[in-house]
Amino acid sequence: MNDIGVRALNRALIPAIPTWYKRGGDGYELAYALNASYVKKLLDEPVAGIASLVHTGRGRFLTWEEKMQYLGEIVDICHDADKFHIIGVETIQDARLAKDLGFDMVLVFPGIHSPPNSQDPSDMDSLVQHHQEIARIHGFTCAFCLYAETAVGIQYDPPDLIRLLSIDGVNAVKFALLSDFEKLEDAMVAIGKHAPNTIMFTGEDRMFAESLEKTKDLSSCNILPDPPRINALTGLGSVLPALQVFMLKTFDKPEYSGEYMKVRALVAALARATFKRPLNDGHADYTLPMEGYISNVATGSAFQFNIPSNAISDIATIEKERIARGIPRIIGKALENHQAEQDVEEIIKLVETGLDMDRALKDKYGSQLDRIE
Repeated sequence: MNDIGVRALNRALIPAIPTWYKRGGDGYELAYALNASYVKKLLDEPVAGIASLVHTGRGRFLTWEEKMQYLGEIVDICHDADKFHIIGVETIQDARLAKDLGFDMVLVFPGIHSPPNSQDPSDMDSLVQHHQEIARIHGFTCAFCLYAETAVGIQYDPPDLIRLLSIDGVNAVKFALLSDFEKLEDAMVAIGKHAPNTIMFTGEDRMFAESLEKTKDLSSCNILPDPPRINALTGLGSVLPALQVFMLKTFDKPEYSGEYMKVRALVAALARATFKRPLNDGHADYTLPMEGYISNVATGSAFQFNIPSNAISDIATIEKERIARGIPRIIGKALENHQAEQDVEEIIKLVETGLDMDRALKDKYGSQLDRIE
């Protein structure tokens, strides 16, 4: 675990990666060799590390045996490459495993608790206690603001978020509010005023550029430091990561604005193609979560990194597995209404265009984009 490096994270991309499965016996099993190969390919990109078994990797729904077998190998690959490894945790047992294996940071799933309710302060008290217990085990703990329609997410109001960030060891936050820009802005302002040393991760795939640029606005108002400190932990980061790293490095640098706007447009189009609401009678159903994004992101990532077409990127797409693993019914309903095959052609075309941009940027600024000043 790299304590100094974690504290210094800035303008870093941490892709939230899918967990690949294959058919085995009468059901499905983790494709361990494929997952290891995939991680190695991603780490050759200019990313700071990866996040495994978070929402994109369905970490809440893997068995303990799967976690043990998968994580031991993957964390070694990351550290051998001198890259960070973040893991999603839900229980104290998860946190102990993350500590023992040497994970650099844990991202807390609060889904085992009820969402905070202003009429019942004990709900928030329970969440605070949960974060305290995990932070006592692992000293680098990230709170997770996840849009509520997922059935496992919680959107903290600013006072509640600051309460979490005042816990010793809870030193980071990831935002995945999806489309609620008002709450994102309010949370950033609260952090700037009350918890300015917080490590911030945008998880806003559909508001990626906007979330970066908002930190620039708040910096110019002296609410956030100048230059602003921001990172990204996104499922979209598994596709065309170099383009998103370029955006992180240059969003507040006018000398790169021409290239930035072209990359920005492509990444926004990719986010629109991958992060889509499920359909109901041919119309987007905004009451259901965007669970199909995992398969969509994996389509692009598989194309870029040569993943076999028979690999399964989201175990929740298998009805039998949803039942066996206790995956919430709302996730299953969203997946059943997801029109994945309609998105494939558009996603592949965008990735092909993006790979041309990727090559041009790497030719100009180095394979790790380290020539960007």
